[in-house]
Amino acid sequence: MAPGKPRIQFRVMEGAETLGLRALRREFGLYGEVVCALIRVDSARQPLNVEIEFSSSKSTLKVKSWTGEGSYLPLYKPEGLVDAFRRDADAAFLCYADNFDKKVNSFRDLAHFAQYVTDWCSASLKTCSLCWSPTRGVYAQMECCQKADQERVISKLMTELYGEKRLSVSSVTGGDYQGQTEKSYRVDWSVVASEAAVAGIEQKESEKLLKLEKLARKAAEKAQKKKDKKGKKKDKKGKKDKKDKKKKKDKKKDKKSKKDKKCKEEIQKVQFQAQPVHKDESSEEKPKKVEADDPPDGSKFAWETSSSSSSEEPPPKKVKEVDVKSLGPMAMLAGSDEESSQS
Repeated sequence: MAPGKPRIQFRVMEGAETLGLRALRREFGLYGEVVCALIRVDSARQPLNVEIEFSSSKSTLKVKSWTGEGSYLPLYKPEGLVDAFRRDADAAFLCYADNFDKKVNSFRDLAHFAQYVTDWCSASLKTCSLCWSPTRGVYAQMECCQKADQERVISKLMTELYGEKRLSVSSVTGGDYQGQTEKSYRVDWSVVASEAAVAGIEQKESEKLLKLEKLARKAAEKAQKKKDKKGKKKDKKGKKDKKDKKKKKDKKKDKKSKKDKKCKEEIQKVQFQAQPVHKDESSEEKPKKVEADDPPDGSKFAWETSSSSSSEEPPPKKVKEVDVKSLGPMAMLAGSDEESSQS
């Protein structure tokens, strides 16, 4: 957060104990990059208000006109803009606690922590806030009533465990105690935060994180596109193979059907040729007799002209010689009987 950077402040409704930092980031992250989210309770550990800080003033102006329509967050309309940096700088006794578990998120968790500080550390608190930033994560801000309360909070939280975690505590007068040897040191997180805000380190780090996220998103999109292209190519190839297979099958079927058709036609032709042709005798025409034309006047008949041929005897008929051997043994016996009878 840069000095003088305004935050949008919301007043919470009743029953906002379950409202947390993650829900705020999820809801208002749609309007722009959230640099800081804060929930605050009062001295009675009741939900007081909510603050949101954006990296750009355009997002801040957009959220300033937020009405809450379509949102499930128990928040009223924005009350206005707050200069949180100057307000925290003017506060007398502030303490910061880091290294919280990820489970610490809502107003209920913040009330539990404020109760722990009040009871265990014997300190009176004006307000207690649970904050989130991209570089620091979740941390608590406690405004004590007097310096003695601030010292007790620092000394107790540095030596005791909160749940299963040892918290890092700091303030303007104290610091984060690291170790118990000669080389141990203290870190004043309030000074570090203010100097970092002045130098714009948090904003630069958030920009770096955004760039890294964009690069990772682009890489994931490229990988997904490549995967989709491969899938499309495979689908096209599979469709083409299916079409080719179908065409081949159709061609084979056509060839087979043509071949069967030809075979059937040839068989029918052969059968037709083999069948005998039955002719009706009645329908057949009998051969016409050729009648001899009458001879012209003055000509003689053939029998008159050839008188010599009529006087001659007809030639003797040739007697067929029958081979007895070819007729068999019985014919030979019959022939021998005839000869004996003649003799």
